[in-house]
Amino acid sequence: MFLEKTGEQQLRGLLQGAFDAVYVLTAIRDASGAIVDFRYTDLNAHAARRMRRPREEILGRTVTELTPRQEVQTFIDGCGEAILKNQPWEEETAVTLSDGSKIWVRRHAVAVGETVALTSRDVTAEKESAEALRRSHEDLERRVVDRTQQLTSQILQRQRAEDRFTRLFESGLLGISISDTTGKTFEINDAFARMLGFTRDELLSGEIDGLALSPPEYAQESLANRETLKTKGVVMPREREFFRKDGSRAPVLMGVAMLGSTEVLVCASDLTESKRAKVELAKVEEQLRQSQKMEAVGSLAGGVAHDFNNLLSIILSYGAMIESSLAEGDPLRGDVQEILEAGHRAADLTRQLLAFSRKQILKPRVVALNGLVGGVEKMLRRLIGENIEFTVLATHDLGLVKVDPGQVEQVLMNLAINSRDAMPNGGKLTIETNKVMLGAEYATEHPEVTPGLHAMIAVSDTGVGMDAATRARVFEPFFTTKGPGKGTGLGLSTVFGIVKQSGGHIWVYSEPGAGTTFKVYFPCVDGFPTEAEPAGLTTATRGTETILLVEDEERVRTLAVKVLKRHGYHVLEAQSGGDALLICEQHGARIDLLLTDVVMPRMTGRQLADRLRGLRPEMKVLYMSGYTDNSIVHHGVLDSGINFLEKPLTVDSLTRKVRDVLDRK
Repeated sequence: MFLEKTGEQQLRGLLQGAFDAVYVLTAIRDASGAIVDFRYTDLNAHAARRMRRPREEILGRTVTELTPRQEVQTFIDGCGEAILKNQPWEEETAVTLSDGSKIWVRRHAVAVGETVALTSRDVTAEKESAEALRRSHEDLERRVVDRTQQLTSQILQRQRAEDRFTRLFESGLLGISISDTTGKTFEINDAFARMLGFTRDELLSGEIDGLALSPPEYAQESLANRETLKTKGVVMPREREFFRKDGSRAPVLMGVAMLGSTEVLVCASDLTESKRAKVELAKVEEQLRQSQKMEAVGSLAGGVAHDFNNLLSIILSYGAMIESSLAEGDPLRGDVQEILEAGHRAADLTRQLLAFSRKQILKPRVVALNGLVGGVEKMLRRLIGENIEFTVLATHDLGLVKVDPGQVEQVLMNLAINSRDAMPNGGKLTIETNKVMLGAEYATEHPEVTPGLHAMIAVSDTGVGMDAATRARVFEPFFTTKGPGKGTGLGLSTVFGIVKQSGGHIWVYSEPGAGTTFKVYFPCVDGFPTEAEPAGLTTATRGTETILLVEDEERVRTLAVKVLKRHGYHVLEAQSGGDALLICEQHGARIDLLLTDVVMPRMTGRQLADRLRGLRPEMKVLYMSGYTDNSIVHHGVLDSGINFLEKPLTVDSLTRKVRDVLDRK
């Protein structure tokens, strides 16, 4: 057997060719026989570089002399345990280098008699990669770390080089082969054979050309390695690939050393799982970048929508007042109506912006999803036209979900319209509901998903489909593939915002020419369906009560005062929470209603209402805003018992809501 020829020279080659730091230590005992220290008797060049000292300066010195005080005892105890128990010892720990820097290493010690063979691999990069993966998802980290662990080689005592080399060869910690310079393999261990997908017998049969396992692009590198072996006897570890038996490629980290004049020792570590982990990490990082980009655009969109709602309040309200003052046949009525129509379209756009940025106000309740689909089915049939075959496939016992019904109907309408536009020459549109279990593996690939039962709505069409580039941007605001004037690019971004704000998940599959499927998932909930709060039935818009109006935007405040006074109310106006407090303290008569904006500097509307509750316990409160604020909503959901008027204000919405709140018991 070839291994029987190995000896001191072969061990030296293996020692110097290894890509880990390798040390040989001899135990030092005190008078009682206890191990108190270790002396360095040999080490490779990698180890000397690690310790930042010349090899000659290290040999003969003790661990205590060259190791930081806080790390000495752990090291001595570990190596001593290997000697006392005659078992391998392994640990992963942080060590301090001579320049004060720290790295993570994985150390493995094997004792023979009083001598310890210790390998130390720098796993700092691996630890950092594992930590990044752990932050992305703990389950992913465990799987990746388990798969990417690279075990270190075992080197036994120099005096028993043959036995030590045999144990290392058969350990499976590294792929090891011994061949000649022509590629003929003399010995190979199971670990190397597994990397290549062969059995040991196949590789040792002589029928497989070892050089043919090297991809052609490594030909020049292989020639250079041979020259390096002739001159230096060692080729330092580097990444490369081999062909497996099935034709695929095995990435490895490989080091080579000469054994004698013709034999070559190859040590290889499989990098397949490490490469896969890097790909997974890159995918998670890309998802994070996309999420951050969408969040930034959403914040901007939400802020723009807030400002626009104040402007639209003025446009719509003054426009309505002008229209009501014009005679029926006045030619200006048509112009004013055009202004109002444009204002309402702009208000729809701001609602879409708020939906995308997840800053709209939701009124969720527990509902049966099939009921929502059935309720909107007739409307969808009118929208999509007669040239499209429309089918609804509802699964019984779908379960209950907690959503805002109006917003889910908006999702269905937007998806159906998007499908209709993708089938200009007709086709098939199918809406399907089903109950599905999203497991931990799916949640790992989609971090925003909570594992469990979900009610699913799938909207599928046979339209033109989308390529990968379009799919990647399909939910971005203002992105559209439609021609000028045919789309705002807010439809699918609105869908995305509604689904996310509702705690759901949306997934899209599409190929050019193969149609598109959107799947929307909402978590199932326990309980019973809840009825919607009854809408105000009042048709009255006038009154004589006293209203304290608080609005920091002057033009909106002036508008609201004018509208309310025209409808008979007595109005006390304040531009801030502080002014409102002063008015309540000085006004001796009754104040029936506090009408306050939610988002104001220094004091929010909710904070103002809380402070006035003690002064005016009988006073009712009506909040108004065009933007969600955590003082009255949480994650976009309106707190129970809150009276709320959504901007933009109109004459009709303002007066009806005020009257409705005042008339409630």
